[in-house]
Amino acid sequence: VDRYVDVFKNGGGVPHKHFGKFYETLSEAHVLSKAYRTSRLKWLERADTIYPKMKVGEKINVLEIGCGCGHMLNIFAKEFPRCRFFGVDLLESSLERARDEARALKLNNVTYICADLATAEHLGDKDKYPQQFDLVLANDVMHD
Repeated sequence: VDRYVDVFKNGGGVPHKHFGKFYETLSEAHVLSKAYRTSRLKWLERADTIYPKMKVGEKINVLEIGCGCGHMLNIFAKEFPRCRFFGVDLLESSLERARDEARALKLNNVTYICADLATAEHLGDKDKYPQQFDLVLANDVMHD
């Protein structure tokens, strides 16, 4: 607790690894919540130039930066099967959970990539991953 109080008073940050099981617990709560699914789809509707294209089945490339355990992206991938979804996160352990959920949902339009986009010039294999996206999401990525 002292570390967090010091950062709050003096500035700085606390690395993700110091939060322990917090994000896993939060992710499990989201998975169990039908309200979470509904709220995320409503949130996506605000992308008013892209959302209508997704609804009619156009092939849209969507990137989520800091996707964590991937639940939001998996919801979107299930709802819009003709779109391609790419989630990027720093933690392979979170991405493993995202991939597990995607497999359980039988999704073949979502890919999870472990990378630091702050330093990466591109996502990796330029033939495998798009280098431009129609929609980029960054939900709950920046923290105090």
